[in-house]
Parts: sequence; C-alpha cells; structure tokens
Amino acid sequence: MAAKLDHNVQFASLWASALDKYKDRTGRDLSSDASARDLKTLDDLHSRIKQSNQGFTDFRERHARLWKAISAAWMPIQLVGGLAQDVLGGAQILPASAALGAILHLVNAAKGVSDAYDAVEDLLARIATATQRFKQYTEETIDEELGRLVTETMCKVLEILARTEKLARRPRAQEYFRVAFLGKDEKLQNLLKDLERLSDDEARLVSALNYSSTQRVEKTTQRTEKMVEDISVQVGQSKRESESRAHSQHMSTVLGEELANRMYEIYKSIGRDRTRATGDWIFDDPLVEEWSEERSAFLWMLGAGGVGKSFLSTRIIDELESRKLPTQSVAYFYIKNDNSSTCSVNNLLKCIAFQLAHLDSEYESFAAMVCKDQRRIRIAEDTWKNLFSDYFFVEKFHGSARVIIDGVDEAPIEQQKILLGLMKDLRGKGYQNTCRLQFLILGRPEITDQWPRNPPPYVEISATKMSNDVVKYIEKNIKRVKLLRHKAKDERNALKSLIVERLKEGAAGMFLWARLMLEEIVDQPRVSDIERLLASPPRVFQLLETIIERLIRNSSSGNDLREMLIWSTFATRELYLGEMKLLLELKEPVGEGLPGLESYLREEYRSLFVLDREDGKTTEDLRRMAVQSPMTGDSHDLRATGNEISDVSSTSSDDEQDNRLIFDSDLWTTKISINHNSIRDYIR
Repeated sequence: MAAKLDHNVQFASLWASALDKYKDRTGRDLSSDASARDLKTLDDLHSRIKQSNQGFTDFRERHARLWKAISAAWMPIQLVGGLAQDVLGGAQILPASAALGAILHLVNAAKGVSDAYDAVEDLLARIATATQRFKQYTEETIDEELGRLVTETMCKVLEILARTEKLARRPRAQEYFRVAFLGKDEKLQNLLKDLERLSDDEARLVSALNYSSTQRVEKTTQRTEKMVEDISVQVGQSKRESESRAHSQHMSTVLGEELANRMYEIYKSIGRDRTRATGDWIFDDPLVEEWSEERSAFLWMLGAGGVGKSFLSTRIIDELESRKLPTQSVAYFYIKNDNSSTCSVNNLLKCIAFQLAHLDSEYESFAAMVCKDQRRIRIAEDTWKNLFSDYFFVEKFHGSARVIIDGVDEAPIEQQKILLGLMKDLRGKGYQNTCRLQFLILGRPEITDQWPRNPPPYVEISATKMSNDVVKYIEKNIKRVKLLRHKAKDERNALKSLIVERLKEGAAGMFLWARLMLEEIVDQPRVSDIERLLASPPRVFQLLETIIERLIRNSSSGNDLREMLIWSTFATRELYLGEMKLLLELKEPVGEGLPGLESYLREEYRSLFVLDREDGKTTEDLRRMAVQSPMTGDSHDLRATGNEISDVSSTSSDDEQDNRLIFDSDLWTTKISINHNSIRDYIR
C-alpha cells in the first residue's frame, strides 16, 4: 500500500517553493519542462543522456560508479513518490520526475569531465545517505511531523542539485570542480549541512516514535526490535561519519589544502603548454626504467636552467597516472623561488601528504590521526618520520606512492640539504622486493653538492636530448604568431620557415629560450621587428642575469666563476682545461688557483659550462663509472680519470671530506665551452 500524507496543503506549498528556488538558481521551470515530466525511470534518464550527448552511448557502463550513485540517490525519492500523487495531480511535476530532470541537467553540465563526475558522485552519495530510510515509510500513513521532514528533505535535495549545476556551468568550472567548488562553495556547504540536520532530526523522531512498533504492534515484536536496532546503527554511523569529516577537515587545514591547489594549478598550466608526444624518450633510460619498475626508491634528473625539466616532469606525472595500480598514488610538488611557501621542505612534505590522503583512504585515516597532534609535524624531520617513515616503512600498511619534486635548485641551500638528507632513508629501509615510497627529483646539477656523501648516479637532461622536443614545440606554437595570419600563402610560408629555422638554431635544445622568444614575437606587427628580436632577445638576458647572479651569490668561489665566464666568452677559441687552471693561478694569491676546478665545472657550474673530452665521455658517463650502486653507503671517494676509475681511500674525518667526485680528465685535450649561446651573448 502506498504511503499517504495527512497534510496535503503543507506539502503542496513546500514543493511549490522548492520548484521556485530551483528556477531562480537555474533559470529552468521544471513544472513546464516537458523533458523532465517524461522522466519516470532510470532507463528514461539513460536514454535522455544518450540523446543529449552523442559520445555517451555507453554512459552507464563507462561511469558505473556514478550511475550507482544516481540510482541510490533517486530510488528513495521514487519510493515515496506516492505521497504527492493525490496532492499535486497534474498541476506540478512529481518529485521523482523532478529529481531525474535535475540530475539530467547536472550530468550534462559536467560535460564529460572525470573530476566533475567524481564530484557529482560524491554529492549524490551524501544525498543517498540522507534519504536512505525513505523506503521504510511506504506502507503506512506518515505522522504529521515525519511527513514534514520527508517533504523538506526532498525539497532540499532539489536545491542542492540546482546549486551544484550552477557551479558546474561556470567557465572552466569542471577543471577545478571537485577541489575548488564543491569543497569551498559556502552556499552549497550550508545546503548540505541543512540536509544532514534534517536527516538527524528524522532519525531521532523515528526512534522516539518507534514507528513500526507503535503503528503495527500486532505484526511482530521482533520487527520493532530490528527497526530500533537499525536506527541505532544508522545514528551511530552518522555520528562516526560526522567525526570522520571533522578529522578530515582538520587534516586538510593542517597540511595546507591551499598549497595543494596551487600545485594542481601549476601542473595543469605546464601541461597545457607542453606539446603532445614530447618527452617520450625519457622512459628508455635504464635508470628511469629501474625506478618505474619499483627496483629503486630514489632517482634524480639534472639539467641546465631552461632545458625543459618542468615539461619533462609533467610528462612523467601523466605517464605514472596512466600506469598506476589501485593501491598506488602519484603526488607532485613544484618549488618556485618567487614563492617562499614552496621553498620550505616541511611545507613540501605536508602538501605531498595532503595529496596522498585524498587518493588513499587507508593513508587518509593514518594521516588524520597524526595531524591530531600538530607537534608531530612542526619541522621537516618530524613530518618525514610521522607521515612517511611510520607508514611507508611499516609492513602492516599497504599503500604505495610515487612523488615527483621539480625545481629543487630553487630552494635555499639549507632546505636542499634537509630534503636530500631525508632521501637517505630510502636506502632499502623497510623494503623487500619492491619500493612502497619512491621519490623523483629534478633540478640543476649543482644540487648534487648537497647530497651527504657519494651521490647516486642521475639522468642527465641535456639540450641535445631535448632538441627534438624543442623542435616539436616550436612547430606547434609558430601558428600563434599573428603576423602570419595577414600574409598571402607564399609569403606566409616563407616567413614561417624563417622564424622556425631561426628559433631552432637559436634554441639549440633549450626550451626556455624557445618559449620566451615565441612570447616576444607573437604580437609583433612587422617582419623587421621579429628579426630584431631574434637577434637580441632582451627577456632571455634578464633571465640569465638572475641565474648567473644566484650561482655567484651561493657559490664559495663566486669570483672565480666570474673570471671563468669572462675568459670563456671573450677567448677567440675554446680554452683547454689546463689553460683555465693557469689563468686562475695567476690571480691573487698567485699559484693557488681553484682546487678541484674540473669538479666545479662539471657539477656546481654545469648549468653554464660544457667540458668536451677526446673520448667523448660526458659527466654523466664518468659518474656512472665512478658510482657502482645507486644508494652506496661506502665511506670513500672515487676518482674519475681519463681512462679508468680509481679508488682513493679517505684519510680525513667525515667533516673534512669533500663531497665531490674527483674528476681527472686530461688538462690539455679537454676543452671548456659556454653551455648556451644566449649566455655568451649576455656576458658580451
């Protein structure tokens, strides 16, 4: 027997008000919406979605979780639809049809974006939780107060769907829908709180009335007891869920949700600028393959400033996301020296923990417990131990994570030392066959100086390796040059070829140079202006000034660096390593020079210089020869000579030991050159 409502007038008034609010928020009158009135079942909804979106022919199969959430949220409303049948007649749209119509418009507003669908799924799950007891009211006449609560709940659901659709239709809303809107929109949060309050009021009222027991005592005492038990469980579950939400919100505040949102924005921004099919070559590198297969816990990729490391890091993140297993999480962080909050290792670790908590429910529970006591995450070392070591190095937990950190060289040196010092803990601790916590770090070669001792081998990101990617980037973005749009076909093709060839030649594998130059020329109105900019790029010079001054400021041999830059720039040919050694020895104090000159050039100053040996071996080759294990813990130096690797036992204390590898290339066959033409042009 269908349920009946004693107070028909009250229901009609509340329902009319809900429809008016929906119309105010969406501009759509559901009562006169023929498409909504025709929706009676979930099959009707699925058919309508296919009609509205040609690409959604398999919507129900591709989005099974979302469809399950829609069914769970709508079914209770449909079951109590008999409440309104006699009251409304044909004057107003029935609740079941209105709900299906609102859900249809919300799904269309999501526009096929996965993050938006995930957010809608979460929202519908909360609605289903609030309406799950409606099916119990379909067999008896509903009490006046309970009828009011049921009616208000259905009206509130319609308001929530209207508000969510409005948010979804904002420009670019889908891209940040889940993080930026559903988590922060004050009006939506207030509506959800109202829904939870109505659900709690309903549970308490049902418990007080002993609904089935007082109405139908004659049926069975057992059913009454079961009803009370179910209600008690539901109230308890509601309380636990409320506590869990509170803990999760506290954790988000403590770990820094705002910084995590900023990282997502940077990732998306770089991704939009990256050219498709670039960076694929990196996955053929043996060290990358070893790390990808979870056979090593730590990997770093080092290259000169502007070579395209950030593009590469974003490519790697995309690849890891596409390959990951259900128990794997991928997190990332971009250090920017113009944003002090990103230069703190403690902020970095907390931001990574925040991302992982929202990807893994087990880790979320673990992190929420840790964050109850903020003293446990006051400094980076404490955060590392309590949020990372105590989870990923303990066998009873199951989640695994891959973390990508870009721009480590932009952090202050003391913060670089802290971060790389923590990476020592990844040396096999707590692992058996695979690694549950892996870090990939990108930066300039000079960060190797901050590794505690015997740094592991790295993947070199050179201009040569990136050259094909840079060419693809130029060829894709050349169409942005506005002057090309106003030329005839032959003239346009000639100008396009000129710009592409000049950019290829000038970039020489440097992403930053190509990008900055394109930004300079896209709006130029004349060919002569473009040619002038290609010959003298002012923005690149400003960037180079920042890079060089930072190296000089942070280096213990800044004056020697100035001398080497000047000699290398103005010499009429490439200088030999022996010649540079003699030139520095002629400075005051005469004869002292710069001890470990080749090590400085190959490591700390590698962003600026290139060393060319007769045998063609690069710094990366020499380092791989010198260091046999990625995570060696040996307490001795290794010497990289011209023809072999020799062991040099350390006779000094740990405090006195130089962290650099001792390179010993032939002084009179090894040549020194400036890393990029733009550096030489700037010095001149």
